[in-house]
Amino acid sequence: MAKTVISPAASRGGDVPDPASSGFSLFELLVVLTIMGVLASFTGMAVIRSVQGDVLDRVSAELVGDLRQARASAVRGGTDFRLDLVDGGYRIVGAGRTVEDGRWPSGLRAELVIGSGTAWVARSSARIPHQAIPLSQFRLRLARGDEEVLLALDPVSGEIRHE
Repeated sequence: MAKTVISPAASRGGDVPDPASSGFSLFELLVVLTIMGVLASFTGMAVIRSVQGDVLDRVSAELVGDLRQARASAVRGGTDFRLDLVDGGYRIVGAGRTVEDGRWPSGLRAELVIGSGTAWVARSSARIPHQAIPLSQFRLRLARGDEEVLLALDPVSGEIRHE
């Protein structure tokens, strides 16, 4: 009795494929890897921008909280406080002592200007007045990368706010 062997290709009714022609070519593989690399770079840049923005928002919120607390203490105590920009951060001084010492993250730039009306002067320190209505105002610009936040002392309410 003779055995009949049926190959898998014969059972499908087609020819046996050439093993050299199956799979991806090197060119197709390189095209797919290039597209994936471009998409990954766009995603990476978006994540970096998001993290930079989050850091700037966190730092500005912390600074606004410290300035509001200093302003309330100045009004309550009847004495002026001072915001000093120091290397790598800021210092809030009141009643002859340092009330708050804050640090900037690396790469953050701060610029402080003081003025009233149209005349603005760059300074490294600003007075946080105890009067109900401040006589002058200050603006503080925080920047990191291409993101920036502007904080200001409102001349009417004396409130520190984002602009």
